[in-house]
Amino acid sequence: MVQEICRDIKKLDNAKKHLTHTITTLRRLAMLVSAVEQLQGMADRREYKDAASLLEAVNQLVAFFEPFSSVPRLEELKNTHKNIKTQLRSYIHHDFSTLAVQASPDNDAQFQREKSVLCDACLVVEGLEPQVKEEIVSSICNRELGSYAQIFAGSAEVSRLDKIDRRYAWLKRQLKLRESMWNVFPANWKVPQIVCATFCKITRAQLAETLDARKGEADVATLLTALQRTIEFENEMMERFAPAATSRRSEVDFVDASLSDMMRRKYSLDDQSQTSKESEYVEDAAEAVSNIRFRGAISGVFEAHLQCYVDLEESSLMDVLDGLLKEETWKSADEENKVLVSSMELFLHMKRSLKRCSALTRNQTLFSLFGSFQKILLSYAKRLEEKLPRPSAGLNAVPSSDRYDWQLRISDEEIETVCNIVNTGEYCLETTTSLGENLTKILEEPFSTSVDITPQEDAFKDVITRSLNVLMLAIATKMDSALVAMTKKNWAGLDSVGDQSEYVGALQEMLIKSGQTIGGFLSPVNFQYFCEKLVASFVPRIYATVLQCKRLGEIGAQQLQVDLHAMQAYLLELPTTGGLDKVDASFSKYVTQEMGKSEAILKIVLSPPHSLAETFSTLLPGANVMDFGRILELKGIKRQEQQELVDLLSGEKTLHETEEPPSEADRQNPTKTSEVVGKAVAAMHRSRGSFRTQAEDFSLKIGDRLRRAASESKRFFH
Repeated sequence: MVQEICRDIKKLDNAKKHLTHTITTLRRLAMLVSAVEQLQGMADRREYKDAASLLEAVNQLVAFFEPFSSVPRLEELKNTHKNIKTQLRSYIHHDFSTLAVQASPDNDAQFQREKSVLCDACLVVEGLEPQVKEEIVSSICNRELGSYAQIFAGSAEVSRLDKIDRRYAWLKRQLKLRESMWNVFPANWKVPQIVCATFCKITRAQLAETLDARKGEADVATLLTALQRTIEFENEMMERFAPAATSRRSEVDFVDASLSDMMRRKYSLDDQSQTSKESEYVEDAAEAVSNIRFRGAISGVFEAHLQCYVDLEESSLMDVLDGLLKEETWKSADEENKVLVSSMELFLHMKRSLKRCSALTRNQTLFSLFGSFQKILLSYAKRLEEKLPRPSAGLNAVPSSDRYDWQLRISDEEIETVCNIVNTGEYCLETTTSLGENLTKILEEPFSTSVDITPQEDAFKDVITRSLNVLMLAIATKMDSALVAMTKKNWAGLDSVGDQSEYVGALQEMLIKSGQTIGGFLSPVNFQYFCEKLVASFVPRIYATVLQCKRLGEIGAQQLQVDLHAMQAYLLELPTTGGLDKVDASFSKYVTQEMGKSEAILKIVLSPPHSLAETFSTLLPGANVMDFGRILELKGIKRQEQQELVDLLSGEKTLHETEEPPSEADRQNPTKTSEVVGKAVAAMHRSRGSFRTQAEDFSLKIGDRLRRAASESKRFFH
């Protein structure tokens, strides 16, 4: 029972819905017929304002009946609608084509009537196809710029680069004359912008012909002046047509509210989707117009012809560099900036050049100028390096105890010059890095990603490294006198141990003076590096020098120990003499460790004869037999006895070398492990016993010889 009732109700609802839809469709059909008739009359009378408001409503109704286009009556209305739009399109084209070539005063009644008609015509164009607006704007551009293209074309006098101002003056004059006339167009059409953009395209093409025809003949000054005027014009156009919050006219004044306004309110929401494609097309076109870019629109044509400008800038900078180096005193600019004047002046000129070029272009020309900067910087780095004093072995020489071609004797003034070159290299390195970063930001794609300043940075790093090496060689040469004095001193003739030797005091004074001088010029980082290089070249040579000394004797060895302790202390104080707050831990460790090797020689010399070999193996495990022979000579051991001790040392070393460590399998086997340990212990006892026996025999021989020498001396005095 309930289902039957619900079934009947559902049928009634469906019938009501179909009836309502049918009534609505019939009403819309009646509205369409009436609207088309009214629109036809308005089109015939050219009543654009009324037609504009009605055209939009008719467009919506026609879109609604699109699925029923096969119905003859609807197809007829659709064709009539299409013909009306074609008629309106033709009328509007004719009216715009008769627009006065010369603007009339704003108070002229005839002109004001024409403007009013054309303003209403623009409203109709908004309801027509998008290409209608494009056709009208294109016709305006062609009419306005046709005369310009003829006046400034070809080889005319006014087409020359030095007359380029006349081109831009012509457009500015036209914009002023046509301002009142172009007000008839809606703001979102951007007619003045499009006219200017078309002007830029024509001008670019004509300038390209002019530049190609005079390629290689154009004067650089004229070329740059023309480019500068062009950029100024582009900037002026950008300011004139700055993006503003403009919107397409979405509302118009309606005259026939009884029909058009009623239909708009009733059906605009329902049929909005039917007109979305057309409206989106119009909006996209408006957005494309709003994205007109004037920067580079004309000036870009100069890009391929500016290599002569880059060459001129490069030549000018090279001349500047030569002049700066000729006038360079190689003294610090001032107490605060301890760099060469030429470096600061050079970068100042490069900055000005960069500023000039970036104001003209930020593409290929600026990137080419960057290549010129690279050449200038490499040339300056080379000139700095050429100023460095160099030893016979070259700038990368390393001090050696058996060679002298590394030595470099230079004055205090030259040391100051080298310090200034170090600081200048550091300043140039930092400024070069900053230059590369700034160019990456200034240049446009794809040139910004191609900036590579690494070769120039490496060149200045080499200048710094080699300059510091020169300082190290110069100071190491002065310190070498202390090592020479050490080898010439008669250590065996000393009868007592006193304070440090005279050569150590001279070394101390020289280190203090050099540290204060060089540390006062260099940055903390570079001075620390200098100290490390100096001790790395000097301390190992102390070891070799001690071995080169003549016979020391016990007193001499003790005195030399005092000297070495003093030298170590002075070397450790070197960083602080130059102004560093503290001594680096790795620096202290290195000096202490390397000086310990030299002190180990003296400890071996002072050890008893029977323990020389054992002490040598313990204190100098990395030394060779030749070093052991030299130590025996320092101790005063005779040749024959030296050979016995050398053989003893060789046997000790051979034993350690032939004992093979147990394999991994033997370590895992307890039985094997105990056997290996037992063999090792037995071998150790045999070695110690043999060594002790040989040492005792050697001591007995020495004792017998000493007794014989004593008895001979007694007989001599009797």
